[in-house]
Amino acid sequence: MEGTATASVAPTYGSSAALQYNTPTSRTAGLEWITPFTATGGIIIANSGTITLAQSKVLNASSPLTINSGSVLAVGAPNELIVNGSIINNAGPTGLVIKSSIDGDAKLINNSPDVGATVELFLTGGSSNFHFFVPPVSSMAIGTTLQNVKDNLGITHFNNDLMSYSESAGGSNQNNGWQYYDGYTGTTSFTYAPFASLVSSKGYNIYLTADDKISFKGTLNNSPHTFNLGRTSTSMGWNLVGNPYPCNYDLTGVTSLMTPDNGLDKTIYFYHAGSYLYYNMAISAGTGGVTNIVPPMQGFFVRVNPSTNPMSFPAGSKTSSLSAPRSKKANLTEVSPVEKIKLALSNSTVSDETIVCLIDNATTGFDGEYDAYKLFGSNPAVPDIYTELGSIKYAINSVPGPGSGQERIPVVVEIKTPGTYKIDITEFENLEGIRVVLRHGSVETILSKNTSYSFSSAAGTFTDFELIIGGTVTAVEKTGTGNLKTWYINDFLYINCPAEIEAGLGNMVIYDIQGKPVYNNTQLYLTPGQTIQLPLKLPKGVYLTHLTLNNQIFVSKFIVV
Repeated sequence: MEGTATASVAPTYGSSAALQYNTPTSRTAGLEWITPFTATGGIIIANSGTITLAQSKVLNASSPLTINSGSVLAVGAPNELIVNGSIINNAGPTGLVIKSSIDGDAKLINNSPDVGATVELFLTGGSSNFHFFVPPVSSMAIGTTLQNVKDNLGITHFNNDLMSYSESAGGSNQNNGWQYYDGYTGTTSFTYAPFASLVSSKGYNIYLTADDKISFKGTLNNSPHTFNLGRTSTSMGWNLVGNPYPCNYDLTGVTSLMTPDNGLDKTIYFYHAGSYLYYNMAISAGTGGVTNIVPPMQGFFVRVNPSTNPMSFPAGSKTSSLSAPRSKKANLTEVSPVEKIKLALSNSTVSDETIVCLIDNATTGFDGEYDAYKLFGSNPAVPDIYTELGSIKYAINSVPGPGSGQERIPVVVEIKTPGTYKIDITEFENLEGIRVVLRHGSVETILSKNTSYSFSSAAGTFTDFELIIGGTVTAVEKTGTGNLKTWYINDFLYINCPAEIEAGLGNMVIYDIQGKPVYNNTQLYLTPGQTIQLPLKLPKGVYLTHLTLNNQIFVSKFIVV
């Protein structure tokens, strides 16, 4: 090519082929792609093999990226390529590959129209690993048989579980809306099944029997994207949508999620490892670590009230952010600071969470702006914890503050596997001066940040839990009179009880110097003046004991040397 200079490729790009520039230049190997790249002529990929980008890079607006016919540029996982100028892909969908692996997804941010690409999506398989997704390409044929789908999506571990979702078919039971691509279980009677193509105007659900990787091929979604949401008169209004781009997306850019009272609930319902996770846009709170930053191609449910709402995703909200700007509220009713408590139920391997908030504008019924329904997944081992008011099960439950009275909220715990469980208070925000108690049967635990309550349980559904919020703190609920003495010798903790106490069953929590609970005993029987000995192996450090007995609280400190 006349007037074109060739530079060698640094070994980190995985190829010894050439990178070309359409203006004569001289560059040192390893510096061909700098951040930002400022050469007016941009970059031309003209190699005969594959060049793999092994570092995240930015090309500025004056630097177009051209991929010649027969060449391949791959963005290695989990790296990100941002092209602020244009992409000209003369090699078609096979010439630009956005990789994915168990380490994460590669990402591409660009707004050029009609860019062909192959976008990979690594998914875990087996057990309860269903995955919600939205294709990053406008449309893609998959065929009508199991082998067709395997060939077109480039997957091996597929057993025919590929579904779209029909809001009308869901009716009063959200799980009834799944529509199999081949019409399995009679879903041919509904609008969305059978189907022989994937389109980015709706979300899908797939199950793989082992770890695998989907390859989407076609024209990338780059422009603003719209989902048409609906609700029929006999249904709950569930719609499966998601991030239609091959990059992270900030949901605070979606106007319909940030506008109050517009018929669209403000909670996003994700699915991961057989359980639902939740994020509410109005209170900037979620479970399972999810935020308003959604990974590439991630599908999720939203819920529509009686009106129909288009849900538009502006291209400008594509983002490189990995975490959420949690303070952004846009037009939503201001509820900051949120008075919030998060309860995490777990054993040694699996967990579930529920959130309760105090918000003046909330009601004791379901509030689409602040609440989230509890949805139940398919993992047979994961326990469930949720609150229940008026026969509605809540994953996120916002209620009005108790004022001078009390708010009593029933908590339900579902145990799938017998064993020892604990409820950790992982978030306790803006509740200073508000009394919060977790009651389990006759045992009450006064809650604060990092409080932990342990119990042993058979399998079953238990409704003898309750959150009690508010109420006057009486004199006997203040720090107890008398001195609680504790000391530690040779892997034993010694506790000398005050003579002024009444005998009874106490709850002792021991915290380390960082405030992390290291021991919790809810069945500790104490008598006045008695010294008891507990076997307890602790590392060196300073510890604080917090003993609750007969509505009195006793605090002491001991040192392990």
